[in-house]
Amino acid sequence: AEGLTMAPTPRAEGHMVDDGVYGVVRHPMYLSAVLIFAGWARWWGGPLSVIAPIGMLAFLLQKIAYEETRLIAHYPDYDAYRERVPNQILPGLI
Repeated sequence: AEGLTMAPTPRAEGHMVDDGVYGVVRHPMYLSAVLIFAGWARWWGGPLSVIAPIGMLAFLLQKIAYEETRLIAHYPDYDAYRERVPNQILPGLI
């Protein structure tokens, strides 16, 4: 977890992890963020409980697209990993 960061640029001293939870989704930290945000929005209630998580998911998908271009450039095996693990955030969906 020493390479774990929310920054969209891979750390120079980091290494690619593709097992454990990363063998199911490529961005489990973002899955956690979506679930926490959805729980908060549900607790808050109203239309926000639907709109806010969708907005958060849309933002994260854009961030992932930006981030993955840097991961591909930094890690030679990242493209093969993307093929092996097609789910970015939600298993079976996204």
